[in-house]
Amino acid sequence: MHPINPNKIMRQKLKKAIEADGMLTLEEAKLWYNMGDGTPITVDADKIDLSFVNVSDLKMNDPEPIQTFGKGPQGFVYGGIIVKRIGSNQVTIANDEYNFEMHSWLEKPVRNVETLIGRAYNGRGKTFDIHFRGVNTIHYDPYRYMNPYQYYPSPYFCPLR
Repeated sequence: MHPINPNKIMRQKLKKAIEADGMLTLEEAKLWYNMGDGTPITVDADKIDLSFVNVSDLKMNDPEPIQTFGKGPQGFVYGGIIVKRIGSNQVTIANDEYNFEMHSWLEKPVRNVETLIGRAYNGRGKTFDIHFRGVNTIHYDPYRYMNPYQYYPSPYFCPLR
């Protein structure tokens, strides 16, 4: 008889919860980073708020990097993503990686500070892939994220301060 592994049971429950609602919250990402053992997770592309993206700025079928950091609660989960416009206001999202890799300090000092904060918050886990299912239909709203402090966990965490 094999002993019951509580971590495996928790991992299975967490994966079911994430994939059932198709969303990955910051807390779920942290838990998966620490308990998921590097296993990929799948989320729904249409659950990510991309209303700050003006689709007319995107070329058809051309992958474009989009910075979600600081734009809604999911921005802390995804940071930068790659989207590809496939219709008048529809995009697909390329698979991404939940990690905390550093870049050149000369070129991206602010990003690296944010990465260090993310590392401290998440602890010592394992990088995992995020797969995006389906398409995202963007309803552009240029005023949605005008207040940069609205979605930060605390005023001390905001890089714009």
